[in-house]
Amino acid sequence: MLLLPTMMSTLLMFATGWIVVGARDVTQKETYSSFEDVVVEDDIVFQSSAVSPIHCAVLCQRHGACEAFTFEGEVCSGRRVVWTSNTTVQSAVGARFFVQEIGGSCANYTKLDDVRRDVNSGYHNLCDDDLIPGWHRFLLNGSNAVMPTECVTMTHCGTVIPYRLDLQGAELPAVGQETAARALGAYQGACDIRPEPVTVRNCGAFYLYKLEPTIACDTGYCAKRMST
Repeated sequence: MLLLPTMMSTLLMFATGWIVVGARDVTQKETYSSFEDVVVEDDIVFQSSAVSPIHCAVLCQRHGACEAFTFEGEVCSGRRVVWTSNTTVQSAVGARFFVQEIGGSCANYTKLDDVRRDVNSGYHNLCDDDLIPGWHRFLLNGSNAVMPTECVTMTHCGTVIPYRLDLQGAELPAVGQETAARALGAYQGACDIRPEPVTVRNCGAFYLYKLEPTIACDTGYCAKRMST
């Protein structure tokens, strides 16, 4: 049976940061027409007190294993997410998950979890000329990471010419939104060589980057841990 959110639920989504109040059995599975390819696991990766859904979102963002959250009674619970090929969503007691509202646009990506990309790493034969074009999520040892916006010294991030993110005066996108940007390389004192197109998407607990393979070796995209 297809269950659609009510008008009141829709208003509540926007008022509380993509959380819909309404107690449900945690074992119950329901199908929604507005999201695809997401199943939220019942395993909790952390629990903490929080003053608001936004505060809960920040806590989830800072926790490397958290990809979705519930906020109920000033308790923030972070959970994992599994992407599937169907539209079945595991619901939770008291709320739907934040990530569901942007699930379709944040479901398909390639993980880039290579410690050589760390801004503090030296040269380690990393080259992204064979990178698969598309959406990528940066991690470092399993923890959420982002592309740095500051210049990185050459021969760092595992490569000769490290790439940083240049937002060209724009701000990072809000949750569920994306921003056009570019990646700039650093070499011999210059921080703006060999520009590559980048699109940044805010998925709440993490960011996705639409990247193209670099044009030559040794060049590669940098990563740094998300601020805590």
